[in-house]
Amino acid sequence: MVVLMKFDNVLVATDGSTLSEAAIDLALHSAEYFATKLTLVYVVDNTRHGEFDDADVMTRIFASKLEGEHTLESAMKKAKTQGVEMETMLVEGLPWQVLSDLTKEYDMLIMSTTGKGSFGGGRMGSTAAKGIENAYCPVLTLKSVSDRLENVLLPVDSKNMPAIDLAIETVKRVGGKLTILSVKTKDVHAESVVQEVAQRCVVEGIDFVTDIREGNPVQIICAESGKYDLVVMGTHARKGISKVLKGSVAEAVVINASCPVTVVRNE
Repeated sequence: MVVLMKFDNVLVATDGSTLSEAAIDLALHSAEYFATKLTLVYVVDNTRHGEFDDADVMTRIFASKLEGEHTLESAMKKAKTQGVEMETMLVEGLPWQVLSDLTKEYDMLIMSTTGKGSFGGGRMGSTAAKGIENAYCPVLTLKSVSDRLENVLLPVDSKNMPAIDLAIETVKRVGGKLTILSVKTKDVHAESVVQEVAQRCVVEGIDFVTDIREGNPVQIICAESGKYDLVVMGTHARKGISKVLKGSVAEAVVINASCPVTVVRNE
């Protein structure tokens, strides 16, 4: 019997930005299918003391706490309106580190790839990048408004069982459809990889199609992403303090995909 990955206990990160509001909306919309426990966290960054004098630091932290309280209160009202039970947390610390520690207790983290303040910066915010690299659970990222997860793309180049399990479980719960995509390279025997995943899908009784391509994996995945509600990507296991995201196909897809992307580490 195959044991599928569970993700009932979901953590959602917000910084009050418009895009992090979209992350909340996606979580609330999907709560019917996934989250038996939904927790929203706002992290007050109290680590940048050297950039300000003491008075400025205290004023900035106080303002951030007020904004966090307002953001969490507003989200709680929205959740109650939609009939979704949600807990909230206001935490101080280095945002990515706080999120990483929290993910030890959760099945999935949902967050935006960019935002404002501590969550922003560049094409993918430093908090998002470090959050993905250091999380102990799958991380669903989004960079645009989205509230659907029914049509799922699963790029495969190896037997990354956690990613495969999560993609299948997602499709099963929402009654959706899975596309198994593999791009031929000198190191990837696409046909055999796709066949193995397809056999799993048959066993699990989900609707699926297969797609085998040739070319640049990042370009193909990103070009196809506009047709889907979610991309599920596997990445390599944590090895000490080495980077698991930087320079990878997963990082490029997170940055450039047109739909939300869930990154799952193969551990």
